[in-house]
Amino acid sequence: MGQVEWLPMSHGRFIAVRIAGDIKKDSWDEFDQRLAATIERERLVRLMVLTEDAVLPKPGAVLRGLAFTWTHSEAIERIAFVGGWGAGVRALATELFSRSVVKGFPKNQSAEAWIWLHQDDPGIYRPVPLQAG
Repeated sequence: MGQVEWLPMSHGRFIAVRIAGDIKKDSWDEFDQRLAATIERERLVRLMVLTEDAVLPKPGAVLRGLAFTWTHSEAIERIAFVGGWGAGVRALATELFSRSVVKGFPKNQSAEAWIWLHQDDPGIYRPVPLQAG
């Protein structure tokens, strides 16, 4: 069974999640709700997505994601994809989150992705080395 795990290194407007396996609707819905609450509280967020053997979302999940995107895309400043899904998903995310800067990192560069998310931000940086898998 798949999961979307909100990682403990997340703080304030900096969100790190691990996506693994075949994610079901309930997991996506929970993630969407938590992300929406963070956006409401912080106004702008930066997101790191670690993909571990994650199965690409099914069409229904993609449609829910599109609805979420239309509502919240302006609030996501940066998205770092670490590992898995590859250039196709990053290209789609770049189109969907047109105001966001989207960047991909190899599986072994999660620490670099976390640093990149914090670049150009006047807030607090909390370094946490983490490997994606």
